[in-house]
Order: sequence, then structure tokens, then C-alpha cells
Amino acid sequence: MLVKILVASLAVIIFLFWFLNLKNVLKMNNLRSQQNPEAAKWGELKQEIGDSLDEVTQKLNDQEQQAQLEEDVNGILNGVMAEAGKIASSSSATSSEANFNASSTATTSSSSSPSATIPEDASKNENNNCPSYIDCMPTIGEAKPCQVPAGCEGITQIAY
Repeated sequence: MLVKILVASLAVIIFLFWFLNLKNVLKMNNLRSQQNPEAAKWGELKQEIGDSLDEVTQKLNDQEQQAQLEEDVNGILNGVMAEAGKIASSSSATSSEANFNASSTATTSSSSSPSATIPEDASKNENNNCPSYIDCMPTIGEAKPCQVPAGCEGITQIAY
């Protein structure tokens, strides 16, 4: 019975000394980590990684905004080009009608020269195959040909 009491009291004394020394051990570990240059490097590295992640997040947000702006601009440009195509087709139809009316009046007024009306009809047939504009906007992917077809120099416009 005496041995059990002695062993129990010795265990309590060891536990008491360990508990009282625990705060000194924590202080020493804290001092060692402050004096250790590797710990300082880890702190700096942690700070740099955090800054880099913030910067990357900001750039991604900027790129998303830029992509949205680009989509908006492309939509607006497509709308403008469609309207320009409508206006160009309506004006070319009006000019074709004017050419047809002029050629019919020319044939009725000068029936002695039928050869004068043939070049106008030939030029009208060539112009019907001419596009009103050629889209030369830079895009991602394959490059678009930006050449005006032969015989369409005065009709086809290049849109940038």
C-alpha cells in the first residue's frame, strides 16, 4: 500500500513540474521561431503568394469585363453592318432602277443607236454579283480576304 501511494505521489509531482514548465517551453519555441530565418522566409513566401493570388483574381475579373465589352461591341458592329447592308441594298436597288429608267429612255429617244444600251446592260449584269461591302474586321482565327472583286471597285466598300 505504501508503494502505491509513493508511486502515485511521484506521478503527481512529475505531472505538476511538467505543467509548470509548459509555459517556458512555449516561450522558448516562440523565440526559436523568431530567430530562425527559415520561419521568416516562410512568412514572406506566404505573403507573396497571397499578393499574387489577389493580383491574379483582379486580372481575371478585368479579362471577364473586357470579354463582355468585346461581345457588346461585336453585337453593336454586327447591327450597324446589317443596317448598312440594308441601306446599301436599298440604295443600290434605287440606283439600278434609275439606270434601268435611264437606259429605257435612251433607247426610246435614240432608236438609231441600239449599241449604246448594250454596255449599260452588261455593266448592270456585272454589278449584280458585287457585294455591297466586304467585312475586313480583324478576328481571331482565319484571316478574311479583303480584296474587292474585279469590276466592283466603284460599288463594293471595305468595312474596317
